[in-house]
Amino acid sequence: LDRPMIWKKIIETVNDSCATVTFPIKEPYKGQSGEELYQIAGCNLMNDVPYICTWLKDVVPKTCGGKAVTVGGYAYLDGELHVRVNLACDAIMNSVIESYGANKVRLANLATPTDVYLVGKDTHEACVTNLKQAPLWQKAFQALLLGKRLIPNALKPIKADDGSEVYHINGLIPEQGPNYALSKRLQQWRAVLARAKGVT
Repeated sequence: LDRPMIWKKIIETVNDSCATVTFPIKEPYKGQSGEELYQIAGCNLMNDVPYICTWLKDVVPKTCGGKAVTVGGYAYLDGELHVRVNLACDAIMNSVIESYGANKVRLANLATPTDVYLVGKDTHEACVTNLKQAPLWQKAFQALLLGKRLIPNALKPIKADDGSEVYHINGLIPEQGPNYALSKRLQQWRAVLARAKGVT
């Protein structure tokens, strides 16, 4: 983010430690420091994607020297802005993969339990067992909600084309809305596509 108060905290923290930080600035560096540096530091993740990609294409090889780099997408905004910021992160991640090389890039995102996931048969069976062994008060509470909440996520397996059974859980929460679900799906798909290219 291009917010001076954020960069003041980051730069002061780094200055008081043995860490280093590399960040973009909006104008050529001429020894600026303090407030003058805070004012020109950072960029807008949603509006400056092309500039960020170009900057990373130049700075990642210089900074990492051919070693692996981890690109993290940890942004969160409410509503449809969450989809937009995740699209920006996705474009940046893909740009780094393409420019630096898939075998030298690692991707990271904040995972969520509120999604649909494939699970093993043993996990599915554990879900079924736990549901059967749930305390009476939990079963009563579920009955009071008329099956609209606290829905069991030990779902019936899906038959694959080869005849095998695929187990999954559905942890989606309607209250989080479609924007959150779509954003997390974008992250999952980027991970799948990146993995196919050799990213870990």
